[in-house]
Formats: sequence, structure tokens, C-alpha cells
Amino acid sequence: MGCRGDKTHSELTYEENFPLNYSGTIIEKRQLRGPVIELDIRSEKGNISTIAIVNEHKVLDAIKKGDYIQKKEGYSNRCLVVRNDSAFLFECVELGYLSSLPKIDSLKVGIKSWGKGEANQWYDKNDSIVLSELD
Repeated sequence: MGCRGDKTHSELTYEENFPLNYSGTIIEKRQLRGPVIELDIRSEKGNISTIAIVNEHKVLDAIKKGDYIQKKEGYSNRCLVVRNDSAFLFECVELGYLSSLPKIDSLKVGIKSWGKGEANQWYDKNDSIVLSELD
């Protein structure tokens, strides 16, 4: 049985998160059940939107209220958080948590992700990998 209509939670997470691009300051962080946080972010124009991040707890714990968060492109899984002079790179949605999607491997093909060994770590904000992602 699905969450909305006949869609599973995994399908909704995929459909609602991957098309988005966003950036702004985190003004509220809520821990949901399981490996999920919900963030309210304020864009530079003052608009407030809510996004979900699905990942392991050590990644979720690294994200704090007041951080700047960005996902530059739709259909990308490359998120980053900037705090002071550092940036944390991570997958917006850890695809392993979406295992109930029937064809998860084929869906991953169109999603841009971080390279092996790049995600889930802090970098200097001026590192080339960070600068290539920041607007």
C-alpha cells in the first residue's frame, strides 16, 4: 500500500527530490523517523521552501541550522553545505534507502552523483571541487 495513491514512500522521495534545485540558508531542521531530515530553507530572494534529505545519521548530524545548503541542478544527487570557510559534500538522497523502487539501478543512471571518495567529507570552501559547484 502506498503513501499517496498507489506510490510508495521511495517513489515519492525520488519524484519530489530529484527534479529540484535549491539554495539558501537553513532556518529550521527537523529529524523525521529513520534516516530523514526535513529542512526549511530561505533563498536569497527570501522565499522559504521545505526539502527532505535522506542519508545516514552521521551525514544528517553534520547539517546544522544556519548552514547554507545548495543543490545546483535538477536530477542531480550532489548537495553541499557551507559553514564558515568549509563545505560538506554529500548525496542529497542516499539511494540505498530507496531500495523499494522497482528499477532503482536504471533510475540511478540519469542522476548525477559525487565521484567515488568525494562525498561525506568536509573540504575547504575554496577547494576546486567546491568552487565548481557553488553558484
